[in-house]
Amino acid sequence: DYIESIAECMVPFACLPPERLLDGDALLFKFNGDVIRELVDDYLIPANARVDLTSSTFGRASDFDEHVSNMNVDRGNENHSMNSKSGDAIDFTLETAGEPYTEPIFGMKYWSHPISEALTNQWMESREPKLPPTSSKITLPPVNPFVPRRFDLKDLPKEDSHHPLLFCSLKICVSIGKRKSWFPCTVNKYDSIQNRILLGMEDGEEVWHKVDMKLAEYHKVKQLALNYEGTLDGKKVKFKVISIPKDGEGAVMKYGDESDWHIEDGVHFPHIPP
Repeated sequence: DYIESIAECMVPFACLPPERLLDGDALLFKFNGDVIRELVDDYLIPANARVDLTSSTFGRASDFDEHVSNMNVDRGNENHSMNSKSGDAIDFTLETAGEPYTEPIFGMKYWSHPISEALTNQWMESREPKLPPTSSKITLPPVNPFVPRRFDLKDLPKEDSHHPLLFCSLKICVSIGKRKSWFPCTVNKYDSIQNRILLGMEDGEEVWHKVDMKLAEYHKVKQLALNYEGTLDGKKVKFKVISIPKDGEGAVMKYGDESDWHIEDGVHFPHIPP
């Protein structure tokens, strides 16, 4: 059945693009409030209602006996008018309903009567929105305090907010004795209160570093590019951007670039001791 339904959606008159074969026949892509309002206000109304009531209460013992003999009767021209010849609504009872009609396909007995105008008017009045009377057992549910009323995005906390360097992979130049070496790290967090970033090192350690440049100055940079260089902790630590995350991508540790093979002091990428 599933394959058949997809095949039907592929026919030219369905006018469905390939990317909409699975849901195009079920989704409405254009909202038309006027058509919906016209349908609800002018067509889906009690005056146009038809009520089908099915109950064994109205059955007769002779119906089953007659069913076999009626199967061979030609019902092609059978009339399906209402039992009430005058077209007026009447209170239905087996005594006043008259002889039932027979449904032509399955041979079921049925009666047909119009709905009274008084009942239709009562239904029309019930369409108007109103609160139930105080005597009614039907009441509105209590207010749900967990239903949201505001859908705007909440501001990020200042101690964990956005920064152009967030989730970027960096190489920081750290002094080890008299020698300077570059180490890989990732910017995991930004604290706007103290203007500092939390760097995740390769061994899993996390260290806070003060950013020398203010956040407003970073915003002046149109696009943070690879090999962008800056300083941390009052110019004690130098860093270089070696990887920038894509939209929606989290922190990714990139261990280095082509400069890792340089052997000059302060430029090369140190190997990790065992």
